[in-house]
Formats: sequence, C-alpha cells, structure tokens
Amino acid sequence: MLKTLRPLAAALLLAAAASPAPAESPAPAVAPPGAFTLSAPADGATNVSLTPTLTWTASAGATSYTLEAASDSGFTTIVLSQVGISTTSYTPGAPVAQGVTVFWRITAVSAGGNTLATNAPFSFTTVTLPPGAFSLTAPSDGATGVALQPTLAWGASAGAASYTLEVSADPAFSSLVVSQPGLVATSFPLGAPLTGGTNYFWRVTAVNAGGSTVAAGAPFSFLTVSTGPGPFALVFPPDQSFGVDPNTFFLWNDAPGVSTYTLDVATDAAFTSLVFEVTGLPGSSFSSTLNLAPLTPYYWRVTALNGTGSTAASGAPFRFETASASGSGGGAVGFSGSSGGSCGLLGLEWLAPWGAFWFARRRLRKG
Repeated sequence: MLKTLRPLAAALLLAAAASPAPAESPAPAVAPPGAFTLSAPADGATNVSLTPTLTWTASAGATSYTLEAASDSGFTTIVLSQVGISTTSYTPGAPVAQGVTVFWRITAVSAGGNTLATNAPFSFTTVTLPPGAFSLTAPSDGATGVALQPTLAWGASAGAASYTLEVSADPAFSSLVVSQPGLVATSFPLGAPLTGGTNYFWRVTAVNAGGSTVAAGAPFSFLTVSTGPGPFALVFPPDQSFGVDPNTFFLWNDAPGVSTYTLDVATDAAFTSLVFEVTGLPGSSFSSTLNLAPLTPYYWRVTALNGTGSTAASGAPFRFETASASGSGGGAVGFSGSSGGSCGLLGLEWLAPWGAFWFARRRLRKG
C-alpha cells in the first residue's frame, strides 16, 4: 500500500511546484493632509502683541505643521521658519519688533505630501508701545540762579520718536512761556531770555505712534538769576546843596528796565531816622507839601525796582540843607565847596508841580 502512495505524493508535489504563485495586490497611495485654514491673529489685524500666538484649524492626516513668517507677502524675506510643529498653535520665542507688518502661512505635512492653508497668507501689524520712562536732568529740580537762556536737558526715552518741551511760570502750565514739539535731541537751548528772578516750571514728553510718556518727576522748577534795573543818577536837590525849599521836589534820571521807584528822606546818612518813604512811584520825580524843617540837613536816595531786583541810584545818598523858610516860588540853591574861594549858586525855578520842567542859572559869589 505504501509503495502505491509514494509515487502519487511525489507527483502531487511536482505539480504544485510547477503551478504559478498568485499575484500580490499593490499598496494603496497615501493622501496628502486635508484642507485647513489660518485662524488668529485675524488677517490685517493691528496692535497685535509683540509675542502673538498664531493659531490655525486642524488638517486631517497631518503629522506636523511648518510655520513661515516674512516681511513681505511674496515671502522673499523669511524672518521665521519653524518645522515640526505638532499642535495647531505657535508662539514665537522672541518678541516681534514694534509697529511692523508680518505675513505668515502654515503648511500641513504628512507622508502623503504637503498642504498649504487655504487662506494663507495672513498678515498682522504689531503694537507700538508708548516711549519708555526717562528723567529730566538739568537744571536740577529747585535750582536757583539759573541763566536767563538755559539749556534744558533730559535722558533718552526708549522708543521715542520725538520730544515736546514745555516751560511755564505756573505749575499747572495754564500759560506756556515755551512750547517746543518735535525735538529729536535730548537737550534744547532756549532761544529767547526768560525773566530774571522768576520761578519757572518745565517738563518734557516723549512721543511716538504708540502714545506719549511724561518724564518721571516732572515738572521740575528753577529760579532764574535776578537782574535789577539799569543804573541811574539823582538830579535834584543836588548833593551838598543848601538853601533848599522845605517843600522841595525831587528829581532823578530814568532807570532802564524799571517798574517803580522808592524815595527815602532821612536826617542821617544811614537812614536810621527816616522822615518819609514813598514807594511805588511810577516816574522819576516826586513833589508834595513836605514841610521839612528849615535850616536842617537831610539825606535822600532813590531805589529803582522791577520784578527781578532793585538798583540804588549811583552816588546816593545826596545831602542837602533846607532854607530858613519855604519860598513862594523859585529860589536860590547854594552848593557848599570843599575849599575856600568862590563857589557857584545855582538858581532853580520850576514851572510844573511835579518838577518835570525846570531850568537853572548859575551865579558866582565871592567868599
């Protein structure tokens, strides 16, 4: 029986070997990632954070995403390229520059190929932040004796496009003495002199497209140097004169830059015994019924004042001696000499109550 089966098995094996093997079916092609869209920031968005988070919808079949950002819509200047992103959002590791426009696009990647977001590229413009903090430097706050044309200086403000300088005589800046916008340097010399002896307040504001920043601690204040009226001289009664009418008038030259005058009359050169003092005189003369004591020596002086200081008349005080009694009109005024011999007598007549018009005639007396 075995002898009969062995030839049959061998025949079957030979037949199987001779039969062709069945053909294998080809592997199916892998499709590229599915369509998807960019989400945020919205296309054309402005004032976007300097560290924005870029987001997009999921792409079916994507194994990763590639982000590209450029400074132009043609992506000729790539500023960021990030591959292998596994999520549908990305936040740049470094801040984006202020006030710039960025174009961005996302490509979904898989073994089947690449798919670009259907609405790419998007663009956004980053926010411009206000200028950074800074401080005023000179003149220092509370400075005194400051020149009438000082140079005001301050520190630099990060991101500032320009500076605006303001100077006022009041801390509320309701009335500006100086208003200078558009400065690009961090100092400014005043072109016109300020008023002497005056307290001023000043501040600087840094400006850019994102807003403005006032200097820390502003406003500062400073006091300008005092400058009194210009020099002037006493005229009448003359120094060392005698025979002066007890109701004499007083006359002096005009002082440059004066606002008012103060007239003092005393019986001593130190003015410890004032006979009278007249303040707020608007002009360079004074006349009144003084009733000075007859045959009495007097000293007189005038001080010119303005808002910045005062100036005493040169050569003051002058000394004069009154006559024995008040005259009814013009009178002779004598001058005491420093040595013997003849000295002049000056006769004075005045035609107006304030002594604005007067003339003199000189006479000689032999002593």
